[in-house]
Amino acid sequence: MAHLGPALALSAVGLTAVFAGALAAAGISANVVAGFHHDHVFVPLALADEALGVLSARSAAAQRARQSAAGTTE
Repeated sequence: MAHLGPALALSAVGLTAVFAGALAAAGISANVVAGFHHDHVFVPLALADEALGVLSARSAAAQRARQSAAGTTE
C-alpha cells in the first residue's frame, strides 16, 4: 500500500493528474476512487510493485525539486 501524506487540502488541484500521468508514462493503467479524506488508486496486481516504484521515484524527484528551489539538500 502507498500513502500520500500528510493529509492534503481539497484545494490541492492536479494531484491525481500528477500520479496518473506518471503511471501512464510507465504504461500502467490505473483507476482512481476519490473520497473526501482519501483517494485510492487501483492498478493491476501484477504491476503493483512496478507502480509503487514509479510513484516512489516521482515522489523523490518532487522532493529533490523542492529542496533545490529552497536551496537545501539532504
